[in-house]
Amino acid sequence: MRRLALACTAFALVAACAAQTGSTSSITGHVLVNPLSVSLTVPAGPVKPGKEFVVKATVSNAASAELSNVQATLLRDPAIVLYDPATQVLGKLGPRRSAKFTWAACSATPGNYVVMARATAGVFTAESQGALVAVAPGRSPQC
Repeated sequence: MRRLALACTAFALVAACAAQTGSTSSITGHVLVNPLSVSLTVPAGPVKPGKEFVVKATVSNAASAELSNVQATLLRDPAIVLYDPATQVLGKLGPRRSAKFTWAACSATPGNYVVMARATAGVFTAESQGALVAVAPGRSPQC
């Protein structure tokens, strides 16, 4: 978004200068559009403390070209323990394709926790909407 604002400012500046001098000018540029998107799925209801649950993310490539260095990271409160690495690497994601990522998790601490997924591929980054994981009260659970 910042690059787009800078590009628009540059176009406006050149147009203003050209209008003052009475000459015409042209600018050629390109706008980089993010082809990545990521969605997140968490348990629908409260999870039992100390019990394993699964968080899933789907990373999609809307581009007509393959993306490389594709990674997904689960962002969460430290009270949610992951049994899988927070950042998982896919490598390449084909054009108009999606890939699924899965994290096994647990929490011994009752409460409501917001989790998000972040996908990256080279210069592109996308984040999911926040999703709520509710951990029900329970007796001295452990993960």
